[in-house]
Amino acid sequence: MHGRIISRSLRWFVVAVGGLVALGAVGCAAPPAVMLGAGVSAAQTGVTSFINRELHGATIHSLEQVYDAVLAAAEGLGFAVHTALKDGDSAYFALVESDGTRTSVRLQRETEVVTSVRVRVGVRGDRVLSTLILKETQRRLGADEFFY
Repeated sequence: MHGRIISRSLRWFVVAVGGLVALGAVGCAAPPAVMLGAGVSAAQTGVTSFINRELHGATIHSLEQVYDAVLAAAEGLGFAVHTALKDGDSAYFALVESDGTRTSVRLQRETEVVTSVRVRVGVRGDRVLSTLILKETQRRLGADEFFY
């Protein structure tokens, strides 16, 4: 029963993110039919969308696990951690690159084992660098499939 609740919660989260992409993003989003097909695997492994210059993802890991993995990934990639805050259901990181570019990473607990992640690099957003941060976080979590 518990597995069904988590799976159902994740499916609703994936549908919500997919709906936001379908309604609000232009140019960066896949067509809705592709997103629906991707939702099946996303319910098992996670999903990412680049919305309003911010990379959104979901993973089947606790907030605490993802927090530790993001911190290790940021330090491993050479970011200076300016701010690292965590409260009950969310966390926030302010990272600074060597050239002064600021990056924010926001975590939100969706359930006990599902965490959403948002990464924004600089003012304009940088999808490639955001993806790199998520991939390094994936590696730190030891996940085969994390955000895709």
